[in-house]
Amino acid sequence: MTRPINWLNPATSFPLEIDETVRHISAIRREFLITGMFAPDSLRSTIQDSWQRCAKLIGPERTEVPVTISSDAGLLELISINKPFLKAAGPVIERLSNFLSGSGYIIGLADPKSQLLQVNGDKLPVTWLEHVGLIPGGNWSEAAAGTNGIGTALAVGHAVQVVGPEHYCDGWQDLTCISVPIRTPWNGEIVGVLDISGDYHLVRPFFTGILAAAALEIKQNLSNLNNFHQPESTTFHIAMIDIPAGVMTGITQTDLVCPAVPKSNDDIQSQIEFHARRAFAAERLALAAGTVNASLDIQRTLLQVTEQAAHLFELDSAAACIFDESGEAILQYVYARSKLQEDEIRQGLKTILDQNAMICLLRESSEPVTVDDVSVSPEWSNLFLKQSGVSSFAILPLQGMHNLTGFIFVPQPVPVKWQADDLRLGLTFSFHAGSALENARMFEILQQHQRHIEELNAVNQILNTIFDPAQHLPLIIERIVSILNFDAGLILLYQKSGDDPLLAAQFGLPEALILDLFDLPRYFLQEKAVGNTQICASIMLCERRSKDDFIVKKLKQVGLCDVMIAGLTAGNELLGYILVGIKEHRKLTDENLTLFTNIGQQLGLALKNAQLSRSVGEMEAMREADRIKSRFLMTVSHDLRSPLTAIRTSVESLLEQAGLQSSDNQAQLLGNIAGQAHRLTHLVDQLLDLSRIEAGALTLDRDWTELGALISDTVLKFNHLNSHQIHLCLANDLPLVYIDPYRIIQVLWNLLENANKYSPSNTPIKIETFWKDEKVLIHISDQGPGIPEEERELIFQYFYRLDRDSRMHTPGSGLGLAICRGIMETHGGWVWVEAAPGGGSTFCVVLPPPSAYPDSLKALEGQEPSVSERDVTIDPLELGIMP
Repeated sequence: MTRPINWLNPATSFPLEIDETVRHISAIRREFLITGMFAPDSLRSTIQDSWQRCAKLIGPERTEVPVTISSDAGLLELISINKPFLKAAGPVIERLSNFLSGSGYIIGLADPKSQLLQVNGDKLPVTWLEHVGLIPGGNWSEAAAGTNGIGTALAVGHAVQVVGPEHYCDGWQDLTCISVPIRTPWNGEIVGVLDISGDYHLVRPFFTGILAAAALEIKQNLSNLNNFHQPESTTFHIAMIDIPAGVMTGITQTDLVCPAVPKSNDDIQSQIEFHARRAFAAERLALAAGTVNASLDIQRTLLQVTEQAAHLFELDSAAACIFDESGEAILQYVYARSKLQEDEIRQGLKTILDQNAMICLLRESSEPVTVDDVSVSPEWSNLFLKQSGVSSFAILPLQGMHNLTGFIFVPQPVPVKWQADDLRLGLTFSFHAGSALENARMFEILQQHQRHIEELNAVNQILNTIFDPAQHLPLIIERIVSILNFDAGLILLYQKSGDDPLLAAQFGLPEALILDLFDLPRYFLQEKAVGNTQICASIMLCERRSKDDFIVKKLKQVGLCDVMIAGLTAGNELLGYILVGIKEHRKLTDENLTLFTNIGQQLGLALKNAQLSRSVGEMEAMREADRIKSRFLMTVSHDLRSPLTAIRTSVESLLEQAGLQSSDNQAQLLGNIAGQAHRLTHLVDQLLDLSRIEAGALTLDRDWTELGALISDTVLKFNHLNSHQIHLCLANDLPLVYIDPYRIIQVLWNLLENANKYSPSNTPIKIETFWKDEKVLIHISDQGPGIPEEERELIFQYFYRLDRDSRMHTPGSGLGLAICRGIMETHGGWVWVEAAPGGGSTFCVVLPPPSAYPDSLKALEGQEPSVSERDVTIDPLELGIMP
């Protein structure tokens, strides 16, 4: 299954998707800088708000961050002011620097005014980022540097991830930042920001949790420093600020020192107890991680996650929740030692999930949440007022391979001051748990795919064993309902085009209620005629989730909760509908709908084949087959014989006079062999296209395409092969067309070949495009002998040749125009020929109007074409259509 890219949280996308994410954001950024507008849900709300703030403060052309403090004295003063903060952060940054050594990341520490205090990292990336002002004294506020990790984290007050082109200014679109605010232990005000930066390819989703734990540890260190007084003579060295040469030439290492902590017996005993606790926690963590990874059953894994989370924190209860791709909570589990505790924690989990803003922030930032005391927290005091069992809690993100998959809810019955060690322990466990749940989910998806394949094969086997499915529809719908594990189903078929569908078979529904379901397909699956085709989209309906009163009423009348409806299609023809439903709610997915759609297509093809078998008598089929065979052999035998004869003659000449022929003659003979072989290949390709069109199996790979660019590219390549001048007259107001560009090039190439073949030398060929009456038209005109009116429709039949071509032995198979007609019919368009003013012929191609496309595609019309749509460069050599 192809997983959608999580545009709303690109920092947690799978590494292979990062480049595509960056290109997507770049396009959004260009549009915003030009129009000042965002597409709905095109970017994370935090970044949207930051861009809008920056648009009022700073121009996007900025490429360097202003260094507000560049003198030695100024930097010394900045360091002196922040000395307690630097001392508290020193051990943490040193440990992070050792952890990230050699990885290409840079660790930055900034004050509340966004001024960088310290930059640590490998020499190469540090030197690389000096050019954008990532040095001590640099001002990374939004007002000075635009959208960036440090400035945005200070502006919004929570962890942020800024990936590649999410940066507002031009100087650092290749730079990714993950930043977490650091708060004081006394009043919760932000005292600084801890940041990890690097090339956007290095982005890793779990860094937010690591930085959050580091920020909490710095907060604790500040609390310890609050009552610390030390003789001035005693010093120790903290992590050195990495300052580029020449910026602080007058500052020495002595200026960057802080008081040292004297060691005593009590301190030594405290350190021993501290390391013993950490060793014990590591043992519990190893046991918990091994336990949650022991199963691939998602329910059992979720149970183990909650139980091990409670054991890890030495609690009596814990809970966990898993999201689907849309962010909806699909799985919840509560572990508790008593029923009373379970009810309290379950209600606490519901309280968390009801806070949609908090859940959105959790999914966007992947930042853990800790609340020491809900009674004094303005955000949570009212929400947990009735929950006596939850006085303090932590929310730990479950990080999957692609994005945030859920969270662990760790409640405390009494107020607790969450420590950095607790948070690190919990986050490490949540990383293991997230991977275990992701593996279990992948295994479940694999099993589901396996079940779907088995179900599809079972339906296919039923249809293949029944000679005439139309005579056994009650049995077929019963078996389909049973295979899918549904409760009821029905099949509706059209008798004549334009009439309402009639009931053909049903299973599991009372006779009196069947008619109540007839309106559902007509209500949603509105077929729209496009030429001779009909378009029908499958759909899922749920009585519980639908806001449409019509759906709720209809489903309640028949006692069904979930329903799937699909069209019975054969090629482009809609034969009817199949509907299945269940009485109890089940979480149906897009995979279920895809499977059901395939079943509808299989049944539609089986019904169409049976219909054709009944409509055509055996003798008429044999006579038609004989006529086609005779016409085919007569037409193709000459076209095959000519290149084969030329190839044989050239080969024999080479064999008989191999040693006597000059190199020029040999090259000429080999070139003749290659050309004739290519001619044979072209004829075989035409026959294959013919067989696909005849069988209704010609597939189209449609895309929104700029028609003018496609025509210009085709003419440019065709000019190398023809002796006529081609005049282009392309309308400027052409809309994007939803076509298979390869097949439309094949049509254009065949028509240009005809014009080149039949036009006198040195006469022009003209190509015009029009946008008229909501239709897109292409005219290709030549000054040839023209086509008699009575034969203008016949030339589009297979193998048909004009009498004058046969008399004059003009080369050709009679397949090119027939293939053009087949390709255009498959597109829902048409091709015909008219007499050109002044003599000659005009071949007209019409493409269906945008209003004829499916509703899901209309929404795309009018959007700015992507680079791939504007720059259509398709080589006809790749199509095998160039002679």
